[in-house]
Amino acid sequence: MLRDKVISLDLNIYYEQYSEMAESHGFPPMPLVTIDEMLAYVEDGEILYTCFVWNAGSVMSIIGFPVSNLKVDYSKRKGKLNEFIKGIVEYCKNKGSMIVWTTSGTDRVIDSLDSNGFILGDKNVNLYLNYIN
Repeated sequence: MLRDKVISLDLNIYYEQYSEMAESHGFPPMPLVTIDEMLAYVEDGEILYTCFVWNAGSVMSIIGFPVSNLKVDYSKRKGKLNEFIKGIVEYCKNKGSMIVWTTSGTDRVIDSLDSNGFILGDKNVNLYLNYIN
């Protein structure tokens, strides 16, 4: 059984559950091979949130794509995103990171980032990706 807290999950075991959670929000799941680590916020043995961490090979970690588990009632998830972001930052700090970097356009995520010490970086840029086949 999963213990309560922010934990690193085995991607080979939990990737399917993450994919279902992403798709329930209308997001395409990130391909398994692109993910360094998957963290989860767990309470009473249930995954409430998941998020990825990419270790940038320096003292910087990149986090992305936090998704909530819509199969868990909102009343149980309410307020837990703040705790999850706080736990992610602590996890990255314990792994040696000095900077945690992310992007978001979602108000609830932005509010949680703000309340956990994140500051707005360059607001005049767009994110560009090139999916190389």
